Amino acid sequence: MQAFTALQDIHLQGRGLDERLIARLEVDNDGMRLAGLTPMGQRVLEARFDNQAVTADSLAGSGIDARALLSLVQLATWPVDTVRAGLRDGWTLEETATRRRILHNDEVFMEIAGIRSPPRYASLTISLPRIELMLTVTEIVEEGADGDVR
Repeated sequence: MQAFTALQDIHLQGRGLDERLIARLEVDNDGMRLAGLTPMGQRVLEARFDNQAVTADSLAGSGIDARALLSLVQLATWPVDTVRAGLRDGWTLEETATRRRILHNDEVFMEIAGIRSPPRYASLTISLPRIELMLTVTEIVEEGADGDVR
């Protein structure tokens, strides 16, 4: 996986859930780290994947499972061959230039659509129809003091 850092606006909606958070995602050879903040800057979750196991902390009552969020990011952004290698029997992955679908026994479990520049996305929608959950992820472009976009 190519190393990158992204700042993202994540909007989660479904079944009484309407949450928004700002997430900082870091990916490198050591794994993945995801920190989620409220739009006002309060930390609500943190998740880490060290290429072996996931650990996570969530603020009580946040309504967001940090491990599940990190897993969705992995399924959406990791190279297709890597995701396929991790799928168990009955699970398949289909991918086109702008869409990725993960199916379980030929039923859509997850659909990912986005404007992409792998492994980063300018805009990404993750839909889990069985549980009526949708995540809309938009990259936040940071501008440095010198005016350069990072």
